[in-house]
Amino acid sequence: MKIKFLSAVLLLLSFSIAEGQISMDKSNTTSGRSNGPIGKFDLDKLFFGGSIGGGYDVSNGYSSTSFEFSPAIGYELSENFRPGVGLSYQYWNFKSIQSNDAVKQSIVGGRIFASYELMAIQEGVIAYAEYESLRLTYDGRDLFMSNIWLGGGLRQRISDRVGIDMMLLYNANYQEGSVQEAFYGSPWTIKASLIVGL
Repeated sequence: MKIKFLSAVLLLLSFSIAEGQISMDKSNTTSGRSNGPIGKFDLDKLFFGGSIGGGYDVSNGYSSTSFEFSPAIGYELSENFRPGVGLSYQYWNFKSIQSNDAVKQSIVGGRIFASYELMAIQEGVIAYAEYESLRLTYDGRDLFMSNIWLGGGLRQRISDRVGIDMMLLYNANYQEGSVQEAFYGSPWTIKASLIVGL
């Protein structure tokens, strides 16, 4: 099975409505965003969304189909720093083309993440970190898979409230022969996110 290709397709097709509200000029009061009192919770700084995606691959006598849905919510702590939490649901179906035998499974879990816009380097350059814990069945056993995704990319603003992130991420928990290799095929992944603010 070409899990590497499937993972890349899944994540490239994935659109995350996450990361929060972006504004070109934080001093612009026409964006409908309030700065709120310092140290107080401000509903205007909440962001939400998620990702949805899927993939299909045929190789080495197997076909594989996948689907992912991952809602998220977060809070803009500062102009540059946006942490959040999310849930994850993935469905995988691996099927032998010759025997028609199939292995199906649902993978559920959660994640915490944060993005930081590195304006000191260049506006639109971001650093990203995510810890993800997934419950799955592997080799007939129920287990948890923990992934630590680290990396960065570019944030392209479409308007003061909408943008797109393109990121290259590395799984720091990836090891050859591990469950991560079986499901991802590589420690590297590409993530595309559509950013929409409230």
